[in-house]
Amino acid sequence: MLDSTTARALKEHLAQQAKERLAASLVWQNEADFLYTNPDGSRLHPNTITTYFARLVESSGLPPIRLHDQRHCAASLALAAGMEMKEIQAMLGHREMGTTADIYVSLLPDQQQASAEAVADLIATHRRRA
Repeated sequence: MLDSTTARALKEHLAQQAKERLAASLVWQNEADFLYTNPDGSRLHPNTITTYFARLVESSGLPPIRLHDQRHCAASLALAAGMEMKEIQAMLGHREMGTTADIYVSLLPDQQQASAEAVADLIATHRRRA
């Protein structure tokens, strides 16, 4: 499931791609209706996307990150946003929840701090009752 902003951007992209398909006419390579293609409709080589992403990261001045790391980032942000682990597992298409929980999801510093505060509050509450 996509959020409404991403769904809208995808619809705009597909509309633009349809215009490109019409403009390319007989030259369009209608291999399998890929979401992102070369200008003639042919399949993008995976290294093209990886290289483009690496250039974007480098030009941003941010620390280096691999394209695949974005899956880990998305999983961690989904958890921070309150998604259940089962939902994150489905989002990533993992068969085993352990793969999602053990490899893909990390707690953000704010979550770790909130957890530490919650434990401290719980201990203080029980100490006052004793």
